Amino acid sequence: AFNFANPNQPAGSLWTDLRVRLATPQAINRERYAAEVFGGFTRWRATGTVSQPWAHDGEATTPAYSPEAASVLLTEAGWIDYDGDGVREDVNGWQLRPVVIVRDDSRPELSAVMARVARDLAAVGIALSVEVLPPDAFDERWISRRDYDLIAYAYDQLPGFTDFDLYGSAWDIRNNPAGWNPGGYANAEADAAIDEFLGAISIERQVTALRRLQRVVNDDLFGLWLGFPDDLVIVAPGIEGFVPDMAWQTARTWDLWQSAQEP
Repeated sequence: AFNFANPNQPAGSLWTDLRVRLATPQAINRERYAAEVFGGFTRWRATGTVSQPWAHDGEATTPAYSPEAASVLLTEAGWIDYDGDGVREDVNGWQLRPVVIVRDDSRPELSAVMARVARDLAAVGIALSVEVLPPDAFDERWISRRDYDLIAYAYDQLPGFTDFDLYGSAWDIRNNPAGWNPGGYANAEADAAIDEFLGAISIERQVTALRRLQRVVNDDLFGLWLGFPDDLVIVAPGIEGFVPDMAWQTARTWDLWQSAQEP
């Protein structure tokens, strides 16, 4: 997720100009890290956090990998490598050096992906640094200090969509201590789609609202989408199917359907 209000940035944020936000994902080779980190078990073109099949808009995808197009957008936005050191600067000489924070107990594949993202961004003059923090320090940074440019998460999702507090301006952590909008993202269309979803009285209306939300936050980018990793299901005799559940290791184990046993 992008941080739109970093006290360490002279302009408040590196991401105010949409061209910078659009350039960044074009510089990332998702297909490469999908193969190297996930062995192909990921939907690397997918966008947003609406991964649930019943509501996901499959036509909304990340842009094609194009460092050349990314470089053009960055230049148009006023970020140019004036001194030839490989890092772009604005007209005042402020370098394009975003900081991303990650929890040290996150899934190891997140760190592996971020290392590749940093290499890709360096190729277009964005010097991304990854700060891996223990949980307490991580929470202090994003809840209290807010001095970061990107915040990276890896998390499981439930079948029902519950991540509206990531996008909604009402959940901006700067004015809502119970919120989870980490960077102060605000978009009136996204808020309207969330209200539509929360007020929906049918699955069909929920689907319409969530697909609208997915398109809005993909056009006015909320963050860098890294794809939806697939569950790897190992099949063994006596097991007919598997129902993904965040707590299946310790609860609801009856949802691991077993075939009838011969007497």
